[in-house]
Amino acid sequence: MNLAEYQEYFSKALFNSRPDFDWGNAVIKPAGRLDIQQSLEVYRTNTHGACINTLKQIFPICMKVLGVGFFTALAKRYVQKYPSKNSDLNAYGSSFSEFIKSQNIYQDIAQDLPYLKELALLEWDLHAVYYVEDDENFDWSSLQTKSVEEQLKLKPILSHSLRLLNMQFPVDKIWFANNTGEASTITENETSPYHLVISRYDYRAVVKRITEQEYVLLNMLLRDTSNMQELTEKSQELGLIPSEFLTQWMKSSWIVGMRL
Repeated sequence: MNLAEYQEYFSKALFNSRPDFDWGNAVIKPAGRLDIQQSLEVYRTNTHGACINTLKQIFPICMKVLGVGFFTALAKRYVQKYPSKNSDLNAYGSSFSEFIKSQNIYQDIAQDLPYLKELALLEWDLHAVYYVEDDENFDWSSLQTKSVEEQLKLKPILSHSLRLLNMQFPVDKIWFANNTGEASTITENETSPYHLVISRYDYRAVVKRITEQEYVLLNMLLRDTSNMQELTEKSQELGLIPSEFLTQWMKSSWIVGMRL
């Protein structure tokens, strides 16, 4: 049996509450006074506990609004259904928002917390962008040697960390209020959908609300098909001034370079 097969068998035994000990006996040996099942239970308890604690760290506001006990029970269900397949627990929990909605209990809590799934999605993105690879440095002075015509053919490069969210609820304000202790104020002229940008700036994960027009333009760039000429034309169609929002996007490190 090679290492990959051994790891697969061990993982199945570890995350299955009723593992098949017929094959387990062949690859797992008793440890001291503990038999195979007892040895596995030690590993299982430690691993499950680490995964649950990871979810608590990634989704602290969800845990706050649900309550620690309720969230822990939900996290235990998630760990059983989605065992970690990566030794790096920073990558664990990407399906948690969908899992929440799939639970029968979601219908019961949806009346009081209809925004819960979207809040979990926001918290996951704020966590995930912190760990994405760094963007390559770009020499902006190199654009000075290009003509206006050449610059219009260039395609903006978005940061690896940038995420776009289209939300039904103002979860950015809910998240901020629970982080700061301040009241969440929603003005009367606020209407859904709410468009959010999640990014990493100065080694911090940040969330910023944007207009529908900005959301449209950033989506164009995410599809990686639009150059500066097309972006300029679309922005003018939407009533935006290219020089204004492009400067802000560059300062925010949403746009990190240009390419052909």
